[in-house]
Amino acid sequence: MTGSILPAQFLSRRAVPELLLAGVIGGVFAGSLANHFVYDDNVLIVHNPTVQSLASWSKAFVVSYYPGLSYYRPIGLLSYMLDYAVWGPRAVGFHLTNLVLHMAASILVFRLFRRLIPQAGITFAWWGALLFAVHPISSSVVYPITAREAIWCVIFSVGGVLLFLRRTQPAGAASLLCFALALLSKEPAVALPFCLLAIDYGLRAADESPGSRRAVREAIGTHGPYFALLAGYLLVRLFVLPVRDESRGSPAGPGTFLWSWLYLPQTLLLPTVQLIYEPALQTWLSPIKLAIVGAAVLAVTVLLLRAMPAVKRQAFAWLGWSAFSFLATANVVPQETRWDERYLFMPAIGIVGFVLTLAVACEPKRGWRRSARAVVSLAACAVLAVISVGRSRFWHDNEAFLRQWLAHAPDRTNPNYGLAGVLEKKGLKEQAILHYRRALQTEPDHQDSRLNLGIALADLGRLDEAMQQFDEALRYHPQEPKVHFNKGLILEKTGDAAGAAAEYRRAIQLNPRYADARNNLGLLLGRAGDFEGAVAQFRLALEADPKFVKAYNNLAVGLVGQGAYRQAIRALRDGLGIAPEDLSLARNLARLLAKCPDPTLRRGPEAIELAGRVVRRAGRDDAAALEVLAAAHAEAGRFAEALTIIDHALRAAESAGQFGLAEQCRSARSLYAARQRYQGPP
Repeated sequence: MTGSILPAQFLSRRAVPELLLAGVIGGVFAGSLANHFVYDDNVLIVHNPTVQSLASWSKAFVVSYYPGLSYYRPIGLLSYMLDYAVWGPRAVGFHLTNLVLHMAASILVFRLFRRLIPQAGITFAWWGALLFAVHPISSSVVYPITAREAIWCVIFSVGGVLLFLRRTQPAGAASLLCFALALLSKEPAVALPFCLLAIDYGLRAADESPGSRRAVREAIGTHGPYFALLAGYLLVRLFVLPVRDESRGSPAGPGTFLWSWLYLPQTLLLPTVQLIYEPALQTWLSPIKLAIVGAAVLAVTVLLLRAMPAVKRQAFAWLGWSAFSFLATANVVPQETRWDERYLFMPAIGIVGFVLTLAVACEPKRGWRRSARAVVSLAACAVLAVISVGRSRFWHDNEAFLRQWLAHAPDRTNPNYGLAGVLEKKGLKEQAILHYRRALQTEPDHQDSRLNLGIALADLGRLDEAMQQFDEALRYHPQEPKVHFNKGLILEKTGDAAGAAAEYRRAIQLNPRYADARNNLGLLLGRAGDFEGAVAQFRLALEADPKFVKAYNNLAVGLVGQGAYRQAIRALRDGLGIAPEDLSLARNLARLLAKCPDPTLRRGPEAIELAGRVVRRAGRDDAAALEVLAAAHAEAGRFAEALTIIDHALRAAESAGQFGLAEQCRSARSLYAARQRYQGPP
């Protein structure tokens, strides 16, 4: 590795190695800056109000990191809050943070190699850090924004080890703080106390037994605080995240545990060119690759036997790091998914450290062999970097990611469901329906796929098929209010108002704060003349969701039906306070202020301003808006303007085939021609 490609004299300058390492990383992963929010990014950032305000920073410490999963990762949530405060909903800033964090993590790994493998020198340590930094495993935590908790975990874990190795009291306290932050970043940090034990073993003098009384006393004094902190963290997790059955984890077992230890070396030694996200066993398992890995392990074992006892402790310390840090995601307990590259990010440090230790011990004496190994090392890093660069395209956006996932797992529920949602947003409902059906083939009780399939069918007018899907959804999930609500929508479309009302009431019974169900029930009651019941439902809808704009409009209509004009005006003003740009609210408030049966509540000038705003934004051929604007001018005593505008409204209504509105315009014109204000219902 030390040939003439990167001379040690060049790399020995204080900041050059780290700056050069950061520059290479920046070049490899720069493509991420053009990518968007992808998959879990949408759940944790785009649609997560908690991270969109720094004022809610304390919530990061009392909520699960991901809905329905027992993950406690406040550091990740806090970092998203800071990014959102700086960048808003622009993905480029979040990707830039990931890139900078990966640079920092890789620089710390470089320092760790220098500290724990002093015989390697700067050049070996730099090559090792570069191998770690550009390996495709790293791409799986750099490209997806919400995989950054793995980077935070490495930063604080490696930083904690470096501080621990200083062996001073202030550094020890700082090391414990880093361990605490690592624990708050991602669960694999629980391995750090065990990694420190392995490192201590590697640094211990060859003639000193780790089981001696002196060694045991030192170990208790040195490592005890880390295990105490670990125990405290586990208690906090139990308090914040009580045990529950919501996890979507894959079952653990001896088989999956053993397969995990084959997945680790195969993926590190022979990574795939294409992204294979959360692969199944039959997808990643390759007899040919395992044979190559077996041969490599055999060769490494021979080298290790040749190098011992000189590097025995160091080598086993690095293997201990890798093993301990991998245990948390090696299917010892049920976990989110059985295998994925992101699980190997921290264990990879130990494997690279082990390889560096052997490489130094077996350093060729002849110059040409050293140069040849340097060329091979450079070629290996270049190949890994090219793979990582190429993987950026798979993380460009949701569609690219989900299609790549499905290319290797066409029957998986999550990517089919996710891609169906993407296609629906693009208006490709038939294609979306196909993927919803594929998702349900694998998981017939997948609630969201069944519900969204029914909604998509209903949107296409296939109401009978939609109703079948909703009935099937209720067979699996009889207590799901959204299904009852959507059944109500279909019944309403078919003219079964009583059946629709019953479904809305059932949805409300299951979820009393279901604002949409209350709003729709209120509309049905209003059409039946039960304004009192309608108003009650609209008020409850707004109590459940104070930002539900349509409910303000509907509440005002219900209040007008009761003759409560003052309250109706107040409801519309409240709605405009929430949504000042809403044209429907502005139009209805202008109508009441210009045409209210109670003349004491009319406000002509304000009605002109509101109706004028609506006409300017809705267009000068909006007959309804023009009719209200004419009434507002008449109320203000500006009858000439009222006549001009009502004539325009009449022509627009006739042109649009709105004959009822046209007749209303003719009646109003007669009043304005006689210099009379509007009379009649609002």
